[in-house]
Amino acid sequence: MIAKDKHGFNVDTSAIINFSIWIAVLASPHLYRTVTREVDPAYLTPFLDIWIAYSERGDHHQSKKLTPTACERRVVLARKLRDLVAVWTPPELPAEITETARAPLDVEGLKPPGGRGWDETDFELEGTPVEDILIWPEGIPVYLRRDKAT
Repeated sequence: MIAKDKHGFNVDTSAIINFSIWIAVLASPHLYRTVTREVDPAYLTPFLDIWIAYSERGDHHQSKKLTPTACERRVVLARKLRDLVAVWTPPELPAEITETARAPLDVEGLKPPGGRGWDETDFELEGTPVEDILIWPEGIPVYLRRDKAT
């Protein structure tokens, strides 16, 4: 049986989609600098484990078609990103994490919002800062506020 979250989504699929925003933030130093909360690499690594398993299975949630070579590369890149994040000591974001985070997003077919490139993109959802759409240990702040209001 496939595990579902409280909204009925496949937990693995939800983790991949939600964590892709974290990878985009790691790929965009200027976005990362807008995050005011402390980032704990130990919290991020299990999501990277899920991303690695997703890549190893050959799953793909984007419309871009992947060649077998791209699928293999995706696994290697996900493992490299996990290794880098596991030894990372914030608050500084190393360039190697940024460069490595951009590569699996590119292979996955995920482009920076607005087509301006990872160094110039902004990632707001209807005026909501990126920090509020990232998944944190307690959940995604924008959704938690919405749930609390109803």
